[in-house]
Amino acid sequence: MDGIVRNRGRTKLDAQGKPTRRRKKKDPMAPKRPTTAYFYYLAKMREQFKQEGKHVSNVGAFTKEVSKQWRELSASEKKPFEALSDDDRKRYDREMNMYRKPKDPNQPKRPQSGYFLFLGDFRTKMKGKDLGHKAIIQEAGKAWNAMDAEAKRPYEEEAQKKRDEYEKTMTAYRKSKMANRQGEANGGAAASPPEDAEDDFEEDDDDDDDEDDE
Repeated sequence: MDGIVRNRGRTKLDAQGKPTRRRKKKDPMAPKRPTTAYFYYLAKMREQFKQEGKHVSNVGAFTKEVSKQWRELSASEKKPFEALSDDDRKRYDREMNMYRKPKDPNQPKRPQSGYFLFLGDFRTKMKGKDLGHKAIIQEAGKAWNAMDAEAKRPYEEEAQKKRDEYEKTMTAYRKSKMANRQGEANGGAAASPPEDAEDDFEEDDDDDDDEDDE
């Protein structure tokens, strides 16, 4: 438990008491991320060392030296590696288009936090003023941080209410989804979802990260 403490809920806190981001499990079937131009160059230099019969005894020092050489290359010298990277990016985009599954339109939408409910009201008040989207977000952040707990309470209470409603609808959604899966597996026969049905959809709760950046 060194460096990590738990609060009474499910949120993990670091040594400074700040919430830690939960890492999603990596799908082994997901397409391999595209290789950058620099890594193509690094691979070439490694191969060149092997062909010359040299041995890389210190990987860190070798990588540092190759990185220095890369920065000193001209645009024309980097071009072949950038072309390889562009091709690999296209490969990745093609594979991702095939890999991504459309989101279930019946899945409940995650509720907004107290801040985002406040932001909605703030945007309404700012209508007609000559402020861009970024400026409005900045001003809203300042206003929210300046508010005391009493001023924030209506938004926090509304957010909690929406979270409670979301948990109820999400539980029903998970059970329905799991029952449908088991029904298909059993040739259409109805089945009750297992007790750990919720675990199968744990990652669905983290699909929308927009509200994490207040």
